[in-house]
Amino acid sequence: MNRIDALAKASRRGEGILSVTLCPNGAREYGNMLERVDFLVNCGLNQLMLIYLDPDAGKIAGIAPTEMRLVKQETAEGVYREMFLDNVREIRRRYSQLPIIGTVQVGEAICYGAGRLFQHFHEVGVDGIDTPCYVASEDPIGFRKQAEEAGIHFLGAVFTDNLDMKDPDQLKKLDNVVKVCKGELLFVPTVQGSTKSLSGEKFRPIVQHIREVQAKNDIHAKIISISGINTPEDAYQLVHVAGTDGVHFSSAFIKRLLAGQPYEAIGKWLRETKAAMQW
Repeated sequence: MNRIDALAKASRRGEGILSVTLCPNGAREYGNMLERVDFLVNCGLNQLMLIYLDPDAGKIAGIAPTEMRLVKQETAEGVYREMFLDNVREIRRRYSQLPIIGTVQVGEAICYGAGRLFQHFHEVGVDGIDTPCYVASEDPIGFRKQAEEAGIHFLGAVFTDNLDMKDPDQLKKLDNVVKVCKGELLFVPTVQGSTKSLSGEKFRPIVQHIREVQAKNDIHAKIISISGINTPEDAYQLVHVAGTDGVHFSSAFIKRLLAGQPYEAIGKWLRETKAAMQW
């Protein structure tokens, strides 16, 4: 079984799913990275997203500015093509059952060879891929198909900005994304980096519609809210009011990490978030 599928056990325990982004280290120094994973697991982490890098692609990860700062920190003393795979191997030695998702830019995967990359992902224990800016449902280059053939869940995203549920064309596109996300679906309530408080009531109809499409198609994918989530109250609104299964922290966590906040303070924030999602 893909480890992402096992997240259903957390939901049955009444546990909101907590997901966080980290970056692999390029100097083959895994101690700091493993310390961060240990800390996150102790705070209730249910799955880990790890930024994929391929220096041979001509640039290092076209990702959000805050994530880029973490990438530069972790590659300051070295970067090499197999660094992502090596870091996953180290994590797997310690955490055999923790779901790991690779955040992959399509261009970098193609440069490496998408089919070859996904096969290596499967071999080291990567369970899913998150690919910003790629339309999973249309899959014009067979990217999603290659991932699925290697046993890797493809995590598509539902963007709620400017989503008109009364527009038949937009609704069809939404439904098509839901139908191809068999393991996990990313729910994007707002733009990345936003610091405004979130109201779950605004998103409840969209989540309810997603659940209906999943039920009709016998899909049991978890819905994880991602982007613009900053506080335990945001997590409460998205899980208990809107109806998603958990939250993912990227910029909100990385900013605290790079600012040098003590683990005690970051841990308090994460544990409060975890408690806010409990039911």
